Amino acid sequence: MKILVLGAGRMGLGAAFDLVHNSPTVEAVTVADFDLAKAQDVATKVGTPKIEAKHVDASNYDDIVALMRGHDSAISCVNYWYNESLSKAAIETGTNFCDLGGNNYVVDSQLALDAEAKAAGINIIPDCGLAPGMVSILAMHGAA
Repeated sequence: MKILVLGAGRMGLGAAFDLVHNSPTVEAVTVADFDLAKAQDVATKVGTPKIEAKHVDASNYDDIVALMRGHDSAISCVNYWYNESLSKAAIETGTNFCDLGGNNYVVDSQLALDAEAKAAGINIIPDCGLAPGMVSILAMHGAA
């Protein structure tokens, strides 16, 4: 599996590290950011030839589409206001997509793309960040 991580901040670093070191079916990860030096820094910190750094502007739809092609899945670790457009790019390219969320109105717009995502044969899973994502995991561990 080839995964695209959009955003080379702390969350992008964590996602890329986990994918490369803890996901045996992941054969390659691309980490992309507007700041290529940040993406290269993430690739260096992850420390494996399985990861590649790329430059991309999340607001440039055509560049996102070109970069998504060839990836099985993409994870958005960029600002939430890009997630609706990124979801549309995922549908266009047939790339499974998830994001860290951050805004209910954007999530509602993404959920409205459900029929298009199903027709493209992909999954779009919005709002997988701190809450409900990490919060649910911590609650489960607390309950256990």
